[in-house]
Amino acid sequence: MTDAVVLDTIAPPLTVSAVSGDGWVNRTESQSQTILGGTTAANATVTLQIDGIAGRITLTADGNGNWSHALAANSLTDGTYNFTATATDAAGNPTEQRGSFRVDTQMSVGIDAGFAGNDIVNLTESQGALTLRGTVPMDATRVEVTWLGQPVPATLHGDGTWSVTFPAGTATRTQDSTITVSAWDVAGNRADSTPRPVRIDLETAMTLPEPAGTDRILSGTEQRAGITLTGEGEAGARVFLDLGGTSYGPVTVGADGRWTHSFAAADLSGLTHGQQVTLTAYSIDAAGNRSIDHSRTFTVDTQVGNFTFATPDLQLGPVADSPRDATVLNATERNAGLPVTGTVEPGATVTIRVVETGWTTTIPADQTGNGVWNLRLPPEALPQGAAATATISATATDAQGNTTAQPLERSIAIDTVVANFNAADIRLGTGNDNILNAREHAQGLPVSGLAEAGSTVTVTMNGHTRLATAAADGTWSVAFTPDQIPTGERSGATAIPVSVTATDTAGNTSGPHVVAFDVDTVAPSTPNVVETQDVAGAMRGLTTTATSDIYTFHRIDATGAPVRLTASETHDSFFNEDLFRFQNGQTVPDGSYLVINTRDAAGNEANTLFIKNTATGVSVDLNREGLAAFDLSTIDLTRAPDARLTITAQQLEAITGPDERLFIRGEASDSVTLHNVTAVRENVTVNGQIYDIYTLGNNGAQVLLEDDVTRTVI
Repeated sequence: MTDAVVLDTIAPPLTVSAVSGDGWVNRTESQSQTILGGTTAANATVTLQIDGIAGRITLTADGNGNWSHALAANSLTDGTYNFTATATDAAGNPTEQRGSFRVDTQMSVGIDAGFAGNDIVNLTESQGALTLRGTVPMDATRVEVTWLGQPVPATLHGDGTWSVTFPAGTATRTQDSTITVSAWDVAGNRADSTPRPVRIDLETAMTLPEPAGTDRILSGTEQRAGITLTGEGEAGARVFLDLGGTSYGPVTVGADGRWTHSFAAADLSGLTHGQQVTLTAYSIDAAGNRSIDHSRTFTVDTQVGNFTFATPDLQLGPVADSPRDATVLNATERNAGLPVTGTVEPGATVTIRVVETGWTTTIPADQTGNGVWNLRLPPEALPQGAAATATISATATDAQGNTTAQPLERSIAIDTVVANFNAADIRLGTGNDNILNAREHAQGLPVSGLAEAGSTVTVTMNGHTRLATAAADGTWSVAFTPDQIPTGERSGATAIPVSVTATDTAGNTSGPHVVAFDVDTVAPSTPNVVETQDVAGAMRGLTTTATSDIYTFHRIDATGAPVRLTASETHDSFFNEDLFRFQNGQTVPDGSYLVINTRDAAGNEANTLFIKNTATGVSVDLNREGLAAFDLSTIDLTRAPDARLTITAQQLEAITGPDERLFIRGEASDSVTLHNVTAVRENVTVNGQIYDIYTLGNNGAQVLLEDDVTRTVI
């Protein structure tokens, strides 16, 4: 049996890295783990022995031969640490390395007292070199001094002291400054000194107050009054002033350290509104030190800024509601109040006054903060009338007390009434009696009056409305057609009202004025002939039941025009009858007809064709020339025994009025022949009398025939 033996007598390699890279552990590094490490053979055993740290530390290298050991943060005190590292390979061959590292966490730096003698650099001192000294530990490697924003390296003297020299002219102006010193040692520790305040005072001192107060605004009042300044300075020093490029002074500071100077109104008169003005001042003391330049800037505000008054909007809406809406204020708009507006310097007050009424009010400053002023003038502030004018004045006063030299004014036209529009001027076409009779009714109803020129006049009657525009002379008129006007009898409480309203071109409305009229379109009754006065085959008069109606008489001969008959009238109060006797020998002979015209108090008329014949069997001729002058409402056959009457639709339309209605009265012995009958209504009661109603032709003309009369219908 044979065994193989491996012989390994070669010690493993071993390296130790410098701790923290340089063999020094400073304050910053000590606050983290401190690493001891290096390289050796792969998987070798490494043993560490560190002086001052009890026990051995055994480590195993990784497959690449790297090994390390971490000492806990803040576990090392300042000093030098020696260590031994031994690497042993698998064969037991050892390799040993010795090393050390130093822990240094302390550093400081100091500044000697009395830089420039008292830590104050005056003008003389600033004109020479200035040296600053201090101390550091012996192991310091660098010192840096920072003053007036500039870092400067200091010189280390090797004895624990350092110094730095600042050349003349380093301090160039009076100010408060700070010196700071930083030092570093070989371990990389840094120490910063406590900042050392150093006052640089190269001038004599003085104060300059605000010339225009804390608001830094010179108002017009202040400009006119002048301003006085009082400040402080070194006793005996001279103060020099400059206002907007003009020099004043010098003013000597008194023993009490105070100086005073007044700028008269004349000195300030050249300053203009809106100008930014700078006042500068400096002093020179007895030693020749000049103070720093003091400056104060202020704004000249002698006017109310951005003050405007917009032309009032009289239309008061996007759409004009009358021809003059944009140019005149009407009653409705006046009663609603007139908005006025403008711009003004924020915080100013605005006083509004209406010259014509003396009304005034002031808009307070807290309502103009956005640079706009607004007000709604109440009705009582504004005059009224047909052609009034309002002069609106606006004055502003700003927060500095400046007031506008002249008020801003706006004049507006006001028209709150419809001129020349009165109920007494309204005229109805009803005649002097204010009663619309049938004849007037047939012509329609004219309504006229007066109103302001250009006004729109609205007239309403019986639910119908007519419009008119008043002419340049103020006149206007409308007309209602007959079909729009009520008929019958209407008076007193049932009279017809006419409502009239006028709206002028400014949009004012007046009215309604209401006037009323009576209506009487009922034709008067047919005369009730009681008897006739006959003589020698003729009629010389007649007697009727008494009435207030007025009768006139016309004779209709076989040919020729109607003949007017003059009649005397005698009233018989006992029988309540009126006797009419034709005058001047006038009569109505047999063969002639009598037309009796009846006129009532309203002016309504009715014409009755009265047939009188002493002989029997008269035949009535409706084509006689004289009948064309009359619109007949009744044919009375009661005094013509056995009368015969033939009537056609054409004749009926020719002899009747617009109503085309004809009453025929007679006896049973009388005979009426009706042609062109298109409709019949029997036994109809009209005014207490029974009639049969016949429609002749196609135009609606009607005959109302007493039921006693004999008739033939064709």
